[in-house]
Amino acid sequence: MSEFQLYIGQADQFISDSKEARRIVEALLTETKEWSNLISDVDSTVREILQDIKKYVNGEMYPGEPSNAAIIYREPGAGGASRGLNSGDYLTNFQDLHHQGGKTLIGSPIWVEWNDRVNAINVREGFFIAVYEHANFGGDKLIVLGPARLHNLPGINWGDKISSAMVYPVNEIKRAW
Repeated sequence: MSEFQLYIGQADQFISDSKEARRIVEALLTETKEWSNLISDVDSTVREILQDIKKYVNGEMYPGEPSNAAIIYREPGAGGASRGLNSGDYLTNFQDLHHQGGKTLIGSPIWVEWNDRVNAINVREGFFIAVYEHANFGGDKLIVLGPARLHNLPGINWGDKISSAMVYPVNEIKRAW
């Protein structure tokens, strides 16, 4: 084997090694980008969770709000038993609406009547609740656009008066008429 052939062989090996090194670097860069995207997604999610925690600590959000479009409460001040309502809930008669409002000391369920017993409402941003004086959406109507916290319905003559309700995104407000 001549010296020239030896150099050619070494050059071929160098080129082959360089191609392999380039393939490895490209794979690492792709993997690094994927990890970077994943880290960015996790960071964004953590920031959203921390913002929700801050809102909760500051009293701007109540437990249940992230999953419920609206929450009704038995007592003014958003006290007593509560019931979350989801987007699309269409409650024609609160007479038929019962909800376990907790447990007694011995663990028996406490069942709560809701007809004419709602005294506070929270509504998440992007949703509305339309409440009605009578069953089947009859009588006087009150529409609450979120974000809202009406914690004194008796103060606006709506305490212990609600018998039916519907909850939808604000862009579907026509349903209330």
